[in-house]
Amino acid sequence: MNKSKMIIKVRRGINEPTASNSIVSDTEIYDYLYDGATIFIRETACQTEYAKATTLANEPYYTFEDWILKPEIVLWHNGSKWVELEYKTVRQLLEISDFQLFADTGTPEYYYVERRQIGLYKIPDVNGSAGDIRMLCSKMPEVLTLDDDEWDEIPETYHPIINNYAIYECWDKIGNETKSKKHYDLFYAGIDNFKTDEQETIKNAVYQKQIWSPASGFIGRL
Repeated sequence: MNKSKMIIKVRRGINEPTASNSIVSDTEIYDYLYDGATIFIRETACQTEYAKATTLANEPYYTFEDWILKPEIVLWHNGSKWVELEYKTVRQLLEISDFQLFADTGTPEYYYVERRQIGLYKIPDVNGSAGDIRMLCSKMPEVLTLDDDEWDEIPETYHPIINNYAIYECWDKIGNETKSKKHYDLFYAGIDNFKTDEQETIKNAVYQKQIWSPASGFIGRL
């Protein structure tokens, strides 16, 4: 479903078929659709790509390129084999490290996410080999510029779920709490249905790889 059709569907959902005299502009509707697509991808990992980085001695942080929404799987090469690093929150790692999270160096065992970076604990104490961090990352949705543009990596069957998020935001702006909550609930119910229906498809998907020469301290496409 292209950008124009999605906006029309949302307008029908709020009983405002045109932008003329509407409380909500088409630009706002698109922004709501983009937010909904971002949440949908974050929750379902329905569009992903591989990325890599190179660890540096005494450097805990590695910055995401703009296309990365969040890491799903993080692997580190310990010199002989690939090891999956376990995700922990900063609070959990402060407890695990006895509050030495930002000081302990050694072999990385965990990763955490802070703003647009991943952090490693323990902090590497030597420079790693090129591309010794590999990640499977959820991707940010494309920016839809033209009316015919669409989110083709998100199965069209699930575009109405994203519409529900935009309708929820529109009703919230209009001030109808009942209808807003209805579509909020429909949005998250749709995410739950996707997870139930599509998990095997996601696990078995073949993801596009692109060659990328990483700058030190940055994470980019594989």
